[in-house]
Amino acid sequence: MNRKKVVITVAVCLAAAAAAAAGILYARRAQAAESQESGAPVLVPVQTVAPKTENLANTMDFIGTVSAGQTVSVMPKLTAKVLQVNVKTGDTVKAGDLLFTMDTSDLDTQVQLSQIALMSAQLSYELTTGTTLPKQENQAYLNYDAARDTYDNAEEAYDDLVGNKNKILSQMQGQATALQLQYSSYVDAHYPGLSNQAAWEQAQGAYSAARAAWQANPTDETLKAAMMTAKDALDQLESYKTAYESAAASVATYQNSVTQASAGLDAAERSYNAAKIAYESVSGEARQTQEQLAALQLQQAQTNYDGVMKQLKNAKVTAPAAGQVMSVNVQQNNYASPSSPAVVLGSTQMMKLVFGVPAHYFSQIGLGDQVTVSAMGQTLSANISEIAPSVNAQNGLFNITAEFAGDGSLLSGAAATATLETE
Repeated sequence: MNRKKVVITVAVCLAAAAAAAAGILYARRAQAAESQESGAPVLVPVQTVAPKTENLANTMDFIGTVSAGQTVSVMPKLTAKVLQVNVKTGDTVKAGDLLFTMDTSDLDTQVQLSQIALMSAQLSYELTTGTTLPKQENQAYLNYDAARDTYDNAEEAYDDLVGNKNKILSQMQGQATALQLQYSSYVDAHYPGLSNQAAWEQAQGAYSAARAAWQANPTDETLKAAMMTAKDALDQLESYKTAYESAAASVATYQNSVTQASAGLDAAERSYNAAKIAYESVSGEARQTQEQLAALQLQQAQTNYDGVMKQLKNAKVTAPAAGQVMSVNVQQNNYASPSSPAVVLGSTQMMKLVFGVPAHYFSQIGLGDQVTVSAMGQTLSANISEIAPSVNAQNGLFNITAEFAGDGSLLSGAAATATLETE
């Protein structure tokens, strides 16, 4: 602040000194006259004062409004219906006081699901890290060992069967071919022009006809002899036919056996590989991986549960700090959300007074200057913390802000007087 000091000039001091000297002279003359009359001297005491500089200060009063030095916007952390509002504008609250309560019915299902998921994850973790996984590993090894034996046996059987496959098959096919040639040669010799099957059908038909004729006249020896001749011819054909068909069937049977053995070996190999994978999945590094996975799943389930429970706790919105309720922006049965402040709190520990000063005094005010605040029967000391650089368009004054410590007794919005030295 610029303080103009009033200094008593030398001229003023000389005038005062002259007046004092005149008084002294007058007193001395009077004393001299009395002395002449009485003949005795008269002493007059004189006090002198040295001139000095003093500060003369002018003060001015300005009207302003008290408000909280700091404000806190309380934002709800979930979107829900407001069940009850516990404060109103102007109330004073302490840290932790309940401001309003939100409906949690929408969270009930999430709470139940997260509890079930957490219990399931805990059970899975206990089974994995307890006795279940070792038992699974032991059983998987037994299955793997049995599957390996089965595969080895199937491989051995296949090798035994197929080891001389080409030689055996060639011999069997050669024998079938030879029997087929014998069969065909006999047919060509006795049934010229007919195929093997047609010759056999003709012989069977001849035998059936001869037997029917003999059965019609069983005493006729000629018919009986004809039937026996036809029977011998049919039996001869059937002997060739049966021998060939048996050889051909042996070839087919052997080929089927090879096919089945190959399929059995493939199946045994697949079972062995599956058992090996199953065993490896519950042993060694895989077992450690499963245990780590179970631990991570348990941790995730616990985090989800804690998050839902935190949301449940957030349904009760409390004051983050002590202060005065500046505004309440929520109503019962309406929805509140994190997108807008629900309650605004003002700190009652640090207050501020905003007042306007004319331009005439603007240059005489500085940051940190002391101000006396008078409000609601109290007189407090404040310091200027902010000076607006431009005029308020509404009142043509420069807004000045002074801050001071509060005790909670001054309410925000109260009128107050700011007294400060102007020169």
